[in-house]
Amino acid sequence: MDDLYVEPALQPISKGALADKIALVTGASRGIGAVTARVLARAGAQVILNYRNKGARAEKVAAEIEAAGGNASTIQCDITVSQKVDSMLDEIRRAMIPQLATRKIALIVVSGDMIEGTITPKLLTRTNRGLIEFRREQAGRLPTVEEFGQAIAEAVADPHLQSGATVYVGGTD
Repeated sequence: MDDLYVEPALQPISKGALADKIALVTGASRGIGAVTARVLARAGAQVILNYRNKGARAEKVAAEIEAAGGNASTIQCDITVSQKVDSMLDEIRRAMIPQLATRKIALIVVSGDMIEGTITPKLLTRTNRGLIEFRREQAGRLPTVEEFGQAIAEAVADPHLQSGATVYVGGTD
């Protein structure tokens, strides 16, 4: 995974920095989720890739991570349905009880503004002409998918963030 292309070049999280972490990445079959899973795995995290209905895509990302020496698995769940989320988390807990028993699990929210290269700006352009251009002028530019994935991985690696913390990417303040 040393060949991860990120432009502009970002400082990668060192290999092994996340060796004691387990990361559940939602929407990991493509886009920001897939990039985030690769970055986390490159840094040593055990990555669980969640997908809603693109299992083959998620399996492909997991296989790429494994082929590069990482540790990845997949799990299907529509995270818009709270009961399904509860079931998914229960399944993960049961599968990882030996590892989770010795670890503290923290929830860190990384919230992205409009991310360049995702569907959100495209859809917003259709409904609110000029909004994306206004946002680019306001913020200077929109963060890329790679930058957002890197920001998520950095939040996971930050020992100063406590459970419940929120990190905002792409804001103007």
